[in-house]
Amino acid sequence: MRTLNNLPIAETHAPSVEYTTENGNIYIITSDIYRTAFTLWHQTNGKYNKIAIGTSLVEDDKLDLALDLMKKAKEKGFLCLKFTSPGIRGVPDRIVVGHGKTIFVETKSKTGTPSELQKLRIKQLRDHGAEVHIASSREQIDQILETI
Repeated sequence: MRTLNNLPIAETHAPSVEYTTENGNIYIITSDIYRTAFTLWHQTNGKYNKIAIGTSLVEDDKLDLALDLMKKAKEKGFLCLKFTSPGIRGVPDRIVVGHGKTIFVETKSKTGTPSELQKLRIKQLRDHGAEVHIASSREQIDQILETI
């Protein structure tokens, strides 16, 4: 278990944001990389208290697909990471690295389609030589992992 200012941060949590107010109050936001859940912590007398929890709107089938991608990639010995690019929205969800190759994967629910911004980011990545895939089924995940 990692810690941030003595606050235990689970390995499933992405890097956290820490904010100190003018009067010395410390707030930390942690986010779970699997369920996109956010937790707000407030430090009082050197001890952290959980004061709020929220989640973003992630469809369960998209979450299941992302977890399936991570599991299958790991079984093949690949590295599969949640991809974020601070300050740049619309980038693909995951990066998969294996056999000297790196690909980007955008996971979508069965009914989901990339937003216009996501289409732009995918085009930009492809124009620069990146391999980018969009997956909305387990079969597509299997096909993508076979290309590595």
